[in-house]
Amino acid sequence: MSTRNFCLAILSIKDATGYEIRRFAKGDTFNSFVGANFGSIYPCLKTLHAEEKITMRVEMQTNAPPRKIYSLTPSGREEFIEILNNKDKEDIYRSPFMLMAMFAPLLDQQSLKQHLIEREQYILDKLARLEKKQTSFDRPATLWTLGYGVAVCKAELAFLKENGATLVGMGQKSK
Repeated sequence: MSTRNFCLAILSIKDATGYEIRRFAKGDTFNSFVGANFGSIYPCLKTLHAEEKITMRVEMQTNAPPRKIYSLTPSGREEFIEILNNKDKEDIYRSPFMLMAMFAPLLDQQSLKQHLIEREQYILDKLARLEKKQTSFDRPATLWTLGYGVAVCKAELAFLKENGATLVGMGQKSK
């Protein structure tokens, strides 16, 4: 998801400051969708504002700089809905683990075992975070999406347990 689409997505849920949008990009809830670069969020908000896709209001604060709060306009909402309806979507998977697995025959079996252990732990940690988040949201679409993430994590763990030995067997035997 582009930074532009990410900003529109967040603002379709609620009004937010640039800082809050950055926090969403950094958190587990949106990391499956976004490749938003922190340095690109503020320029993107400026562009969206100039295009009248979002509005900005300033809130004064005591002993702090004013806060700029962004809101989605009807035009911005229409653009985001058009993005969601785009039929030419393809999931993008980028995984250092998958690159390692593709070239498993170049590695020794002990390294491959260690990679599997680390991957399983990574997925277990991610699964725990997603399951914990399920208790803190009440928005049905968010809960459905978190449930999907939980199911994917469980499927990956099952695949690793069932097929991990095959991957290790592709590695070079210790000398």
